[in-house]
Amino acid sequence: MNGEIKICQEKIPIKILILGEGVNDVGNYNDIGQWIDGSIIKLLSKINDKIELIPIDKKQLPKTVAMKDRPSPQGHGKIIQKMMIYARTRKIEYEIMVYYGDTDKEANSKNTEVQARKASRNAYQQAHDAFELYEVKGIAIIPLRMLESWLLADEQAFFNAFSYRVTLPNKPELLWGDEKDPDSDHPKRALERVLSSIKCNNNTYSYSQIFENADIVVLERKCPISFSPFIQNARKYLG
Repeated sequence: MNGEIKICQEKIPIKILILGEGVNDVGNYNDIGQWIDGSIIKLLSKINDKIELIPIDKKQLPKTVAMKDRPSPQGHGKIIQKMMIYARTRKIEYEIMVYYGDTDKEANSKNTEVQARKASRNAYQQAHDAFELYEVKGIAIIPLRMLESWLLADEQAFFNAFSYRVTLPNKPELLWGDEKDPDSDHPKRALERVLSSIKCNNNTYSYSQIFENADIVVLERKCPISFSPFIQNARKYLG
């Protein structure tokens, strides 16, 4: 047989140990035991579509155990410590640890841009300090306020996903208001109104469709405070 024989090797998926707040961000198992990706997975897949998820149910995390030979992590770092202990006790093999959390509890009264930037820097620093402390490759995903802020960034993503034009805020990360008021600027209520205006359900599927069609460059530009630190670190380990 003449000519060159080319051998194509399929890229081995990167094993990711991942923890999220709920169904909308990371995903969950359906009624027949299949894993359904949440919206955050759509973002990670934009950087590398060869990933193998090892999801953690937050209810299964152990209580934080102080490490005698190391300082105790703070804030978001405490949850990362629980993830590390969970993986170690179960002898789970993974390459990258991904932690998703948000800063809405810390940021609910921090409505100025200066305060918001400080809250976001502190949150990411807590996570990165914990990753370094336990010597793991880690990616922190910590939206300012909450995930809905990022979902309100890319107008073209809505058109690509749902074939409707929408108008979105210029600085979605800084939105805040009374969650109980349907007309407030609370990110959940703002996104709910946008989806309702184009007759789309306010659910995990819609969130995933938005991110699947979103442009990373636009998200970085519209959400520079909290999206940029995430995506820069994600590219480092997944790019």
